[in-house]
Amino acid sequence: MYDNDETFKRFFKLTIGVIVTLILAITMLGLGIAFISGIFDKANENIHNTGNALDAQRQQELTSSCKEEVCLEMPKLELAKGKEYTVFIAFNNKLSSDITYDLSATNDCHELGTSLSDQCGINDKEAVVSMMMEESVDVPKGTTRVLPIKFAAKPSATKSTFIFNIEISQADSSYHSVKTITVDTTI
Repeated sequence: MYDNDETFKRFFKLTIGVIVTLILAITMLGLGIAFISGIFDKANENIHNTGNALDAQRQQELTSSCKEEVCLEMPKLELAKGKEYTVFIAFNNKLSSDITYDLSATNDCHELGTSLSDQCGINDKEAVVSMMMEESVDVPKGTTRVLPIKFAAKPSATKSTFIFNIEISQADSSYHSVKTITVDTTI
């Protein structure tokens, strides 16, 4: 196949050179991918920590500004489809005993202009727009407790306005309040 040994030796040296070059290239590629991956992992961790810090700051601001027995952080929010957002609700206990607040949704949720809607739900992960919240909260005497209310819109959500009513009561007293949150879904 080869005319002489010299041609074979040159071909063999060329083949070994190509193999060594490929091994070095693959190694450098792997190191580059690992380096870039590390950078993005750190950036993602920083974003997550920043989000947690912002939530803590929002809770602190609500706690310090809440002068009523029950305060809602915001009565209206815009929610893009496929996204989630958390609204906070604060419970002030200025009494000398512990209080348990009961939370429930009144008449479920509804789209603006309708009485009920199958597009939204309370504690229903299958609804196009859902609100997730705890059903009761214990507040020790002399403290303020903040709870999250999570809203989520599925990617299939259309532009609409949903009304969520939260009924708040105490079993041991006549306290009763309804807080309304309006959610505008955007495309």
